[in-house]
Order: sequence, then C-alpha cells, then structure tokens
Amino acid sequence: MSRSKRPPLFLLFPLLILLVPFTAMQISEKVNWSSMDFLIAGMVILLTSFGAYYLPQLFKNSKIKIVIGLIIIAAALLFWAELAVGIF
Repeated sequence: MSRSKRPPLFLLFPLLILLVPFTAMQISEKVNWSSMDFLIAGMVILLTSFGAYYLPQLFKNSKIKIVIGLIIIAAALLFWAELAVGIF
C-alpha cells in the first residue's frame, strides 16, 4: 500500500497517550481527570501530531522542516504547561 492510501498513524497517538492517565485513574486516587480534561488533552495531542506530520511536508529544505517541527512541539508544550499550572 502506498503512503497516501493508508490512514496516518498520528490519528492513534492521542488514544495511546491518553491511556496513561486513564490507567492511572484506575490504580490511584491521585489522578482525577474529568471528561473535559481528556477531550482537551486529546485535541492538543491530535493537533500537535497533525501539524508535525503535515506542515513540514510543505517545505523542501531540511533545516526549515526541523525548525517548524521544533516550533510546533514547543508551542504545544507551552500551551500544555499553561493549562496545567498557568505559567503566564
């Protein structure tokens, strides 16, 4: 199968990553996420992986691709930190 015909694997990443807090909620009372927490986390992870997968394909220069990838990941981490503890 060619790369364009199969669904990208980044669509599964939010589900796999969100299994960690879901499993932790079953084991410990210290992790207490609501359904809104899971929804927002899933959206952030999905949008980050979507951007990191598709945006670098718009450019041919490897250095630009790396910079774009780093910017996307840094923006996602800053947004996540703001939601978690309010750094700004």
